[in-house]
Amino acid sequence: MSLMIVSLHSPSLQQSFLSLPPALRETVGKVHFPPDNGMALLSKIKNNSLGIFGAHSYTMEKKCSNWATQLAQATIELHHNIWKERNKAIHGSTRQEAKDKLRDRVIAQVHFIYKHPPKLHKRFARVSSAPLHDRIKCSTLNLQRWLSRLDHQKSVSRFLTSRPSGQLSLRAAYQRGNVDLPPVTKFPP
Repeated sequence: MSLMIVSLHSPSLQQSFLSLPPALRETVGKVHFPPDNGMALLSKIKNNSLGIFGAHSYTMEKKCSNWATQLAQATIELHHNIWKERNKAIHGSTRQEAKDKLRDRVIAQVHFIYKHPPKLHKRFARVSSAPLHDRIKCSTLNLQRWLSRLDHQKSVSRFLTSRPSGQLSLRAAYQRGNVDLPPVTKFPP
């Protein structure tokens, strides 16, 4: 009988798994239970021969009455350690490292958008309206806002291009119905 500790069916999990350190990557996978109800696995976990626990393991300090409870706690701790290593790999271990990694990810997204510009409705400015080198000089927060605004523009553009024929705007509907629209008031700047 075997138990798959981590399922890697989604691409985000595969990417997270590949970003783990190689020593931790080797320990994740199938764990085979011998016919003695998992006692051999439990002894490996207690001896830390799988190399998945730190020096001060909560599972090793806590006394449990049966092997199933110990196995469940060891599995939880394994997942917790994997999560901590994933966060360290993705976000870094210091605030400055986290800011640098975030900026690198945002700049990579901006480069991708400039290489593959989305089709936007004619009412929106083109992506290349600002040169790439000027765009990258912006702060990380401004780049994130620009990316968010661009996502919204893409969804609006999809809506406007997928509108069924015959669906009118309010102004066009009033003009077809020969209804006088109220005059548009122009205010001075």
